[in-house]
Amino acid sequence: MAHLGLAEKRDYVRPDNLATDPLPIFAPPLVVQVTPTFLPADMPEPRYLRNRSTLFPNLNPYDRWSPVAAIGDRPFVEPQDLDPEDVADALILMRQFFTDLPGIEQAGVVGWNFWPGAGSSIPHPHLQAVASGRIPERQERELAGEQAHVDRTGEAFWPAFVAAERTGPRWLGESDGWSAIVEFAPRSLVPEVVLVADGPGHLQEASDDDLTGLATWLTRLAAVHGDLGVPQFNVVLHPTAASSPASRLRARFIPRLYVVPTTHSSDVFWVQMGLEEAVTTVVPEDWAGTLRTALA
Repeated sequence: MAHLGLAEKRDYVRPDNLATDPLPIFAPPLVVQVTPTFLPADMPEPRYLRNRSTLFPNLNPYDRWSPVAAIGDRPFVEPQDLDPEDVADALILMRQFFTDLPGIEQAGVVGWNFWPGAGSSIPHPHLQAVASGRIPERQERELAGEQAHVDRTGEAFWPAFVAAERTGPRWLGESDGWSAIVEFAPRSLVPEVVLVADGPGHLQEASDDDLTGLATWLTRLAAVHGDLGVPQFNVVLHPTAASSPASRLRARFIPRLYVVPTTHSSDVFWVQMGLEEAVTTVVPEDWAGTLRTALA
């Protein structure tokens, strides 16, 4: 279990005209009127702006640093209609935010809850992040595994992983600087997709082209999952700062089946809640075949 929110949380400038009604507060003009701003002593900008996307502090922070990046200027978007340029802009804003943090606090994670069934309380698509210099326990385990692989084989894990999967049944493809593979041991009812960057080891090393390539993959996956009746998803992106020479920037696309037409029920039930065990209802290799057909 990841333990977040235990560090001292940073303050921010709370707007006087804070909206409490369900208004499109992440879209213009409200996004620059009612969202909070960073303190001048903390960050170089009160809000970060790039084209139609805006980054600002979370009104309900989860950790010492807790930014939100509103994706584009449309308050409600279907999964098939996400704009890759808007997603890329939000990712680039996140990269800039982490670059501007004090060095010791740049370690964190970026996430995305798409639609309420995946945990989003506001329908406007938006990224979130947490940072305080600590990383969640799953990341710590992955780092330990990466290092163990280096110690055992003398080679970095992620390039070896991609090479091993490239000719296998879970392989989806490679383009735009990223490789896409269906998770071997999924933790969701519909298997996740792992995206591994070809070059950058962490978010701050990623170029605009790298993040545009990631946005292209994420929006393609959102569209095909939406067409397959799974419109809601989570995304996790890490590491955000240098962790080990063997690491690679990677994202995990996690389909969510919370009250959607496909199942009419939740994707979380007694096995996860009571036993802390992962459950999947689709063989990963079968789902990879479905996705390859849909992505073609």
